[in-house]
Amino acid sequence: MIALRAVALGCVACLALACAPPQRPWNVLVVVPDTVRADHLSTNGYGIETPHLDALAADGVNFSQAITVAPRTFQSFASILTGLYPPHHGVRYLGDWPLAPDTPTLASELAAAGHVTAVFDRVTFIRRITAGRGFGFIEDASATSDRDLLEAAWDWIAEQERPFFAFVRMNGPHWPYGATPEQMADLDTCQGKDHRFNEGGWSALGIAAGARGKGLRITDPEQYRRAFFDYDYSEETIRHMIAHYDAGLRRTDADIGWLIDRLRESGLLDETVVVVTSDHGESFGEHGYLQHGARVDEPVLRVPLIVRLPPGHPSRTAPRTVDQQVRTVDIAPTLLDALGRAVPEGLDGISLLPAIAGGALPAMPAYAESGRDFVGASPDVYLPGIRGKRRAIRHEGWKLVYIPKPGGAQYQLFDLANDPGEARDVAATHPERVALLRAVLDPILADDPERPARELSDEVKEQLRALGYL
Repeated sequence: MIALRAVALGCVACLALACAPPQRPWNVLVVVPDTVRADHLSTNGYGIETPHLDALAADGVNFSQAITVAPRTFQSFASILTGLYPPHHGVRYLGDWPLAPDTPTLASELAAAGHVTAVFDRVTFIRRITAGRGFGFIEDASATSDRDLLEAAWDWIAEQERPFFAFVRMNGPHWPYGATPEQMADLDTCQGKDHRFNEGGWSALGIAAGARGKGLRITDPEQYRRAFFDYDYSEETIRHMIAHYDAGLRRTDADIGWLIDRLRESGLLDETVVVVTSDHGESFGEHGYLQHGARVDEPVLRVPLIVRLPPGHPSRTAPRTVDQQVRTVDIAPTLLDALGRAVPEGLDGISLLPAIAGGALPAMPAYAESGRDFVGASPDVYLPGIRGKRRAIRHEGWKLVYIPKPGGAQYQLFDLANDPGEARDVAATHPERVALLRAVLDPILADDPERPARELSDEVKEQLRALGYL
């Protein structure tokens, strides 16, 4: 139990796992399309092909059981960039406070190591999360499509003479699930189908920026509940919704493939460490709700993670799929380790380089928490603010879900090996497993003060409206 808690709190020293330092300074490209479910990639067994990501995985390492920290963008990206869980980096809401100035990030660490650094984003999310610290160049809020964004990233990459670090946040297949007739052609026909799932925006549902300390507030909970919890879509409509999402994901796959092709044609791919992941997944009603944010179920927590080391890197071995659980907090220490850089102390993540090199990793529990305050809209969120968040610990095939309630917390336990759909709560019959996982979760909860969310400026509200959040 003591060892388990140590891993959960980031006490495993990344440097102890480090492989031999690389022979030269490598470039780094991290591409993070929003809202990608790992189980919707064909490399992970899905029926709709994502050939470009499949090809990247076939030339690197596909981590098939990668778990994000939260089904919300701000929390998740802050963790990808820092290697810290949300209670430890402090970003807990959409539009929340930026990372503290003394919090190391991938950008700040690589800039200090001599890399030229840049972020490319469809909106100002990464700028807001980091306050721009560590990025020498920022391109955001100007691209009208993900392809435009990737073209801007390529133009910047092609001009660099020193090793670069480029971080790209794509909108990906995020709701609303836009798709052209050509993209939908071999998936489903839109003629005569119910498309209410794509109607309106968050502001049309009554969501607006509200009181300090509450994140984005829902001013019409009943309307929100009807749209995302009490929807009345038929099975045919749900299938068509998924077809729209899949079409968007195929477009994302093609866009990423375009950028990888530019790197390959220029010769830069063989000098660049490439990572593709996502901030969270998406729910299509598997647990009684749509989209993401309110809960910590598998469809919103399991994300892709593909790491490709260039030829000549000392840790590059034969391509493989690693089915052991890893976390998005492991991305930052992995990249620093791959570049031979010291990994900051006290991170929750560890380096995955030993697994990439063909070795073993310790068993690592994964922490996750829900998004912002949904009191009055989600049928089973009972308390406001940070104290009302659902939490989860996922470890060795088991998952403990913590649901705070006014009269005391409820704990649910799922045996994912035998019940991957999380249909049966077995907490009552496995009290010893509940106790073991609580020993990991309780210290995180104990070090989790309630803190007000940052109030949004008019400029940021406009950026969120452009994405569809407001």
